[in-house]
Amino acid sequence: MAVFAVLDAALRAHPKAPPPPPLFLLPNFTSVLELFLFLAVLWFLANSVLPKLRQAMTEREGRQREQLQAAEVARSSALEADLERRRVLQGARAEARSIVDTARTEAELIVAEHRQRAQHKREALLVEGRMVVASEKQRAMELLRERTDELGELAAARVLGVEPGGRGPADH
Repeated sequence: MAVFAVLDAALRAHPKAPPPPPLFLLPNFTSVLELFLFLAVLWFLANSVLPKLRQAMTEREGRQREQLQAAEVARSSALEADLERRRVLQGARAEARSIVDTARTEAELIVAEHRQRAQHKREALLVEGRMVVASEKQRAMELLRERTDELGELAAARVLGVEPGGRGPADH
């Protein structure tokens, strides 16, 4: 309750608030003055601020159009460059395939040629080897024929127990 007593004392100590002013629209030509000021501000905005704002917006739209056109040109040139890149890449792949095929064909020819050379060399070595074997066989047979008599005498001498050359029994 002490709070209410303090508030009541404070309200009694102050003089009463002044009465509200009379209606502001009617006296002293105030509404006309406000209308005139509003129209003046509106005229000022329309003649000084709005043209600059319109000009800035027009310039911005122009820049945006130019940027869109530049982007379109860049996009079309990028597409053309991509098509050119694909065409060149396709040509390079075809050329690479051709080179690889040519190399493979040449390699097969070289391998076939070396096989054929090796086959001829093998056949020549076989013929030469057969000739050497035949020659050695012939020489061995001739040597064997030459020495057959000698070997026969030696074998007979051993069987008979005589000394080779016909001298009587061998002394052991």
